[in-house]
Amino acid sequence: MKEQTKNNQKVASTTTTMTSSSITKYWVFLVFIRLAVNLFGQRGYIHPDEFFQGPEIIAGDVFDCRDRILRTWEFKMDYFATNGTVKQGPIRNIAIPYIFYGLPMLLLKFLTSIGSIDFTSLVSKNKDQCTSCISVDSTTLIYYPRLFMAFSSLIVDLCLVKLANLCNVNASRVILVFASSYITIVFLTRTFSNTIETLLFAVFLYFVVKSIKAQVAQNEWIESLKAEIRTNKANEYRFDFVDQSISTYLGEQIGIVFCLGVFNRPTFLIYSFVPLSYWVLYDFEKCNTWWGSAKMCLKRVVSISKLIVPTALILILIDTAYFYEIRSLDELLVHIADRNLVLTPYNFFKYNSDAANLAQHGTHPAYQHLINIILLFGSAAPMLIVESIKSISYWARVAFSSTTNYDEYENGDQVNLETIASDLYTRFMNEKIRFLFILAALVPLVSFSFISHKEQRFLLPLIIPVFGCELVSDYLATALVL
Repeated sequence: MKEQTKNNQKVASTTTTMTSSSITKYWVFLVFIRLAVNLFGQRGYIHPDEFFQGPEIIAGDVFDCRDRILRTWEFKMDYFATNGTVKQGPIRNIAIPYIFYGLPMLLLKFLTSIGSIDFTSLVSKNKDQCTSCISVDSTTLIYYPRLFMAFSSLIVDLCLVKLANLCNVNASRVILVFASSYITIVFLTRTFSNTIETLLFAVFLYFVVKSIKAQVAQNEWIESLKAEIRTNKANEYRFDFVDQSISTYLGEQIGIVFCLGVFNRPTFLIYSFVPLSYWVLYDFEKCNTWWGSAKMCLKRVVSISKLIVPTALILILIDTAYFYEIRSLDELLVHIADRNLVLTPYNFFKYNSDAANLAQHGTHPAYQHLINIILLFGSAAPMLIVESIKSISYWARVAFSSTTNYDEYENGDQVNLETIASDLYTRFMNEKIRFLFILAALVPLVSFSFISHKEQRFLLPLIIPVFGCELVSDYLATALVL
């Protein structure tokens, strides 16, 4: 009998090894497809914004041919609206596009300058108009940044694997579905600001979940230690080894990614709202007083603000220096003293808060994003909606049971609502973290439905909570096809 058990274990181990090996091969093949399709299969464009919101502007700077590119109103200090009024811009940060598009273009420029790459001239016609231009083929300027973005999309692969492992989800199935996804192959290899937003959101969500899991692990260790102390199997001095800073674990990293995400696209505030709120409020019900709870939440807010503030200041100064074409430190100090700074997130919100501005780009019905998520996520979209409805109904039942089972907390004829709220919060926080992913997908979807202008690419970051959470892990094998 023992020998048979050992043989079964060996077979299971071999099967697991073979499965892992085959999954790795499939993933490598899918990554190759991602790169190959990007280089040879996508000769058009999805939307002109994949050029106008970054690469074309950066190419004009890097290759010294600003007079040969189209600088859209989003990157101008002043622009004329359709009604003839002059409005203030810009609404796009310049530092983050330089990281994702500028660095590869600078490398391309260097290789071209030393003769490692020989391309036909970007300005073969009317070259006398731009005598300082570097000779780079225009096709190369299209595919080279895309190739860089395709490699950058591997960051999402890595984050999804780590998220799945943290949440005890089948990482192999999640990564295979993501790697074979239409969104990954088509959208995440393009030079959209939404693509960068997706990369940053993947990193942001990973840091949040990892921090929460670290706190859960310490809480479990403390509870087991208390049990050992009660049975005289451990001494209280072991509490000295408790990490008191665990509640703010990875707070600085969360703050940096949050700041970069907001400056890249201020809509990152909507995507980060649920994870950030979950992280700030986690375990606050364990404090004995409301002041203790507020103090702990404030401690977490301070921890993420430590690097949010300096990072935001750096990005603001870079924008100010770039758009005002400042060439000296003294001139920059004058702008700071006069408070004449460029705040691109503020300009973004100011522009998009005007319904007339959004109407210029097209208005869509409120249900448009329900169609968009089906086009993007296929059969995972209705599953997300069903799981969301089930979660809402579950918490409605929890709330009803809480209000009907609190006789011991009643003061006269009135139920203690503070106790009920605390209990509901405790149940929510102690549930599997998949509820975090459900809300992280549902809240942005509903929020963007209230905005009149809607496009599919606005929902790209939803791929992280949809493909990375437990709500789809048991559904992938049959519902989603590679």
